[in-house]
Amino acid sequence: MRNCKILVFAPKAVAALFLCLSFLVVVSLQDAGAQNNDVKKWPSLSLKNPAKPRPVQRVILKGPLNGDPVRGKKIAYTRSKGNCLACHVLEPDGVQPGNVGPNLSFQGLMNRPDQYLYQRIWDARFENPETIMPPFGTNEILTEQEIRDVVAYLQTLKKFYQPPPPKKGASN
Repeated sequence: MRNCKILVFAPKAVAALFLCLSFLVVVSLQDAGAQNNDVKKWPSLSLKNPAKPRPVQRVILKGPLNGDPVRGKKIAYTRSKGNCLACHVLEPDGVQPGNVGPNLSFQGLMNRPDQYLYQRIWDARFENPETIMPPFGTNEILTEQEIRDVVAYLQTLKKFYQPPPPKKGASN
């Protein structure tokens, strides 16, 4: 009978031991994380970035634009390059355009000089220090020629397009 009593209490003892060990593991992991706060490896907009942003750059478009609108459209639609479509409406063939930035589907009708668009893409902070648009030229995301190509493409957009609202019940 004694052996039976030990078996009855054994599962409770194992459970208690398991809980204690789990607690110690969690505390150890929290301590390890507290000691290794090197968040520079994982940059985030929600954390203070210790790296200083590059200074605002004012640029002058030298010579004729000589941009290729076909290449410009490809850059604007490519996620690893311009990714303009993430924030702007461009054309009906753009899948899931953003609405954070202005609608650019009729940019060519605005009669803005190439210099204006070139500067806005190179470093929009020159005109608007509070912009959320990345400084594509200043941060060397796009080359000078790629920006010329994007400007040439934007100047061809002359038909207003507003994407339809998402369908009810549609998921992203």
